[in-house]
Amino acid sequence: MAETKTIEGADFLQKILDTISQPIFFKDNTGKYLGCNKAFENFHELSKNEILGKTILDIESTKLGQIYHQQDVDLLTKGQVEKRDLVFIKNDRVLMMNKNTYLNTDGSLGGLVGVINDITELKENQQQLRESQEQLKVLITSIQDMIFTLNVEGRCTGFYGQWATKAGVLDAEYIGETLHHIFADSYEEFERDIFPKVLAGQDVMYECQLGSVMGGKQAQISLSPIYNENHQIAGVVGVGRDVTVQQMVVEALRESENMYRGLVDTTPYGIILTDISGRIQIVNQQSAFLHNFDDLEEMMGKNFFSLVESEEQKRMQGLFSKVIEKGKAQKAEFSLVKHKGGSFLSEVITSSVVDAQGNPKFFINVERDITEEKSMQEVLKGKNEELHFTIAQLKVAQVKLVQQEKLAGIGQLAAGVAHEINNPLGFVISNYSTLKNYVERLRTIIQEYSNVKMVAEKIDDPNLTEFVAKMNQLEKEKKINFVLEDIQDLFKESNDGLERVGKIVTGLRNFARIDQETDFQEYDLNEGIKNTLVVARNEIKYCANVEENLGDIPCIEAVGSHINQVLLNIIVNAGQAIKQKQVEALGLIRITTYTFGEFVYCEISDDGVGIAEENKEKIFEAFFTTKPIGQGTGLGLSISHDIIVNKHHGEIILDSTVGIGTVFIMKLPIKQTNQSI
Repeated sequence: MAETKTIEGADFLQKILDTISQPIFFKDNTGKYLGCNKAFENFHELSKNEILGKTILDIESTKLGQIYHQQDVDLLTKGQVEKRDLVFIKNDRVLMMNKNTYLNTDGSLGGLVGVINDITELKENQQQLRESQEQLKVLITSIQDMIFTLNVEGRCTGFYGQWATKAGVLDAEYIGETLHHIFADSYEEFERDIFPKVLAGQDVMYECQLGSVMGGKQAQISLSPIYNENHQIAGVVGVGRDVTVQQMVVEALRESENMYRGLVDTTPYGIILTDISGRIQIVNQQSAFLHNFDDLEEMMGKNFFSLVESEEQKRMQGLFSKVIEKGKAQKAEFSLVKHKGGSFLSEVITSSVVDAQGNPKFFINVERDITEEKSMQEVLKGKNEELHFTIAQLKVAQVKLVQQEKLAGIGQLAAGVAHEINNPLGFVISNYSTLKNYVERLRTIIQEYSNVKMVAEKIDDPNLTEFVAKMNQLEKEKKINFVLEDIQDLFKESNDGLERVGKIVTGLRNFARIDQETDFQEYDLNEGIKNTLVVARNEIKYCANVEENLGDIPCIEAVGSHINQVLLNIIVNAGQAIKQKQVEALGLIRITTYTFGEFVYCEISDDGVGIAEENKEKIFEAFFTTKPIGQGTGLGLSISHDIIVNKHHGEIILDSTVGIGTVFIMKLPIKQTNQSI
């Protein structure tokens, strides 16, 4: 604390000096500069670093510098302590340098102090020179502090300064008196201890409380001996400064320090201040608690590294080195030990406190116990792994859900598909029945013809003519000629029916193949549309016509069954939207494909009821549906969006106007960068 006060006092004094417009400097007993104010730096047009430690010969190479130097030598080597004045001209200004020596506390010669004053006007005006003493008195009187002079007997020879004036202390009243009325209760100490030291040649500064004459103020008193021309002490000059407010500030600072100390002690983090070697200087209550010490004093003086597990001490030393190297705080985790056994995991943040030269002087270490936090992280890690497992299961469930949705769609169309198959199957069965009857007739005729031929070959009988006539009559009755003509058409129709059944079955198989395809394969989008229309025909043929504008597009890399499912969802939705419009005329579903750039496009439009504006953003959300309860799962378009966007890296775009219709545009890349989904 003593060092801190000294630093703060020096800083305060420097700030006061820097506010003074006259150049001021200090030198040691060898003539080297120890300090100066801003005005002195500006006077020589040099920085303080270029001045300190140098002599006048180093910074002033002119003849004037030699004069300055010789005067310093006279003052320092001859032990002269009286004021020495030197008048000189610089930059067309007449200047006067005042120098005084000062003594160390042990009475040895400490050095000298100098002030440079601009006396140009005084030189130009002799009248002002004659009145300079009075002006100086006025100047001193105007100083805020109290200035007084004493003879060697301790009696007052003069009082100056506004503080004395305001207090009513006048020269006429107190000249020849001691300072007992000024110092009151502290005068005994002044007379016994302080004044003799000054008469012995020392400069003394101390604080005391003044009497009621001076308002009972707390004062800082500075005393220096006055030398005559024979270098003998002729008296004492004193300056009294009101430091009551300053003392209040100091007290406030002390209270602030206590407050911040309380704050540091109540923080949940351990705070340990160490010197550069790691030895503990200051600790707070929480650090003692963390390390299981009963008393803060037990930690004082210990090496901070001893509070770290032995195997991690080198790493902690490395952290200190890194703070010095980087010049900023560093953070790491360490296992710290407890005083009575055990350890805890801590996050340590270390920063440095540097001196005026930027060299590290202390380290501040902030400790945070993260043992429980790390334990929770392990628990969260386990929960996270469980979550990943659950997500994997959900993905499997999603695949199953997709298949279930597909099966639901196929089940919805099952009746229609059965109807489509039943029609051609009906006339195939009917034609085959007719064909069987025709064949029986032909068999009868052929048998009779065989008999006639047998008879005709063996018997030359007049009745042959009658028999032949009879057979002709029978052929006419059985319409053999018609049968022979119609049998080819029957076979053709039967073949067409069977081909139609084959197409339906093939289309259904191509569309609804349930498997675990994960790899992209070559896929013909136009063919997929045709297969899907076969499956969806019964669902839409009573409400809409389908217009196909299938362009010349290349095959794409896709999972065909997944794209077919999207096509079915959109086409069936289009048919249902047209039904909801409830008009007598058939609606129109238009399907268009084309290529643009590296993509193929499929547009499916309808002239149904359209989609309300507030539902457009939700249309691809899972379980969202505008259909009546029981008629939709809300998964069709959600799954379609996932298939096109996430699995096939394409886009699905919606454009709809209520009462006008809806357009879905699927944009699919021709080539896939990732060959599996």
